[in-house]
Amino acid sequence: MFNSYGTDPSLGIDARKSVQGATGTSEGNISIPEYQIYLNDPIDICETAEAGTIELNGVTTCEGAPSYCIEYVTDKPGTIVLLLDFDGNDGIYTPGTADISDTTIIDMSQIGADQCFDWNGLDGLGNVVDDIRVLLSYEQGVYHFPIYDAEFLSEGFMIERVRPASSNVPKLFYDDSNITSPPTMGGTTGDTDLNGCTTPCHNWDNYTDGETVGFGNLNTINS
Repeated sequence: MFNSYGTDPSLGIDARKSVQGATGTSEGNISIPEYQIYLNDPIDICETAEAGTIELNGVTTCEGAPSYCIEYVTDKPGTIVLLLDFDGNDGIYTPGTADISDTTIIDMSQIGADQCFDWNGLDGLGNVVDDIRVLLSYEQGVYHFPIYDAEFLSEGFMIERVRPASSNVPKLFYDDSNITSPPTMGGTTGDTDLNGCTTPCHNWDNYTDGETVGFGNLNTINS
């Protein structure tokens, strides 16, 4: 099943994490199906997708107040992720550092109009900063694939974007920090990839028999 949030819609951002010992059914609010799945290309019933664009209009502030508006505009709905890259200037959000990240969803009523990320002028460690590096990412569709009780996925996932066509292969993200079994023999527990892996990736096969609880056995693994 596919959805836009992950394992449990009541968990907010934590719904992205895989869940130890939880079923992958709709019981208990876990992994409710949201997107239809097709076995062939449904071009006859689905509109051809078009990529949207985003434009950064600048940063404004009120004189004498450490309050900033990071302005942008898009021409299609989607998810906008802001990164203020204060840690290492590497283009990657690193939790627990000076980096700042925020996410918002743009709906049909907001396209074509100036939008704003509010920022208080402080980095992630509470320090006042003067120079900022603003990075905006624009996502049109976030897909989660939570699967329950899948013992073997030795080759991992392979992803292809069909419409709109692109030579860029989408990256895959996962947070398995709640799973206490290693995904593969010799692997480590608590594996995550929040920056995106190049597919095929996110594979596991650490399950030998019914007496050994493996990585996927009786757990919901979200990708």
